[in-house]
Amino acid sequence: MAELPKLLQKISKENDERIQKAVLNNQKRTELLSKNTDENIEEIVGCDEELHELYTLETDKYVKISTAEINEYLKLLAALIEQRVQLSTAIDNANFKKEVVDCIHKRNKKFIRDNQTIKLQSAQDYERLKIANAKGLNDFLSLAL
Repeated sequence: MAELPKLLQKISKENDERIQKAVLNNQKRTELLSKNTDENIEEIVGCDEELHELYTLETDKYVKISTAEINEYLKLLAALIEQRVQLSTAIDNANFKKEVVDCIHKRNKKFIRDNQTIKLQSAQDYERLKIANAKGLNDFLSLAL
């Protein structure tokens, strides 16, 4: 019986040591997991910024090319209209002027509409990319936690 308190004390001490060791190991694991999670988040944010920059550059390039094509088209159209004006001035000056003005007005409307469509499509594509990146980050974080 006299040895029972000593045995209980020894078992209690061993249990305390095991608990402290487990707590220390868990703290180390938690710190490592937090560090890895933070590093992964920084990497994902960096990738998102890089993708955004690349996407913006590609979008700008696409808009410039489209604008150049539209401008070239409008120049050719203006040259054609000028020729038509010269040819038809002798025939029917009053009606043709109105036709030319209407044609130019329609072309300008189409040009503005095309530019707005390009900008809208670019914005929609970028939003889809942002949503996909955010979803990927959330999925990653849910797996990391």
